[in-house]
Amino acid sequence: YTAISYTWGNEDASKIIYLDDRRFRVRPNLWSCLYYMAHAARNNGAWDFLWVDAICIDQTNDAERNSQVRLMDQTYRDAVCVSVWLGLVTLPEHIRSSTQIPIETVESDGFNWAESIVDLSNRPYWSRVWVIQEFLLGQNVELHCSDNRIDWQDFQELLCREAGIEQFYDVNGDVPQGDGTTAPAALPLVMGRHIDKHPEILQPLCDLLIDNYKSKCKDPRDRVFALLGL
Repeated sequence: YTAISYTWGNEDASKIIYLDDRRFRVRPNLWSCLYYMAHAARNNGAWDFLWVDAICIDQTNDAERNSQVRLMDQTYRDAVCVSVWLGLVTLPEHIRSSTQIPIETVESDGFNWAESIVDLSNRPYWSRVWVIQEFLLGQNVELHCSDNRIDWQDFQELLCREAGIEQFYDVNGDVPQGDGTTAPAALPLVMGRHIDKHPEILQPLCDLLIDNYKSKCKDPRDRVFALLGL
């Protein structure tokens, strides 16, 4: 299975999917993600199933939610792949402003990851506290934007080029912060994942809380729960 790493968003669960022929409501961002992951599944022989927290955990059952939170790190460790959903390809302003209908799918010919790296590396995904362990603990990580997919190492290379830093830095040193200009929001997390640095050794919780104090969450308790796996 692939474990989906995404942001819930603030919209209501207004979209309908079907689980075993039963109607199930999801938020628009997840609906778009599932639409494109279904397409990705047809072209990917590595996994057959999706794991999504909003679907696989009964969000109305506090006991189940609490028990699953403690297993979240293992869920992402055991996945064949972690699929990061960054959202849809950004449309030009004149197109976005010309329609009042929510845009839920966007296919783009000639999408270029390098040309879009500034936009993609500053999206809301990188600001959420829960995605930290999801991104770092996965055996393999792929990033998705609409119907486009890229391996995390290729994304890291593009990000380093944009930020003006070396990709293969000293894995035992501090995470580089760029050339002094405003660093992309994705930089600390993407550089925290290294081809030779898998977080097998747990870090002190106090250090993790300090390092990630800017990350956002709705429930203050998540600042602790979201980092326990690290």
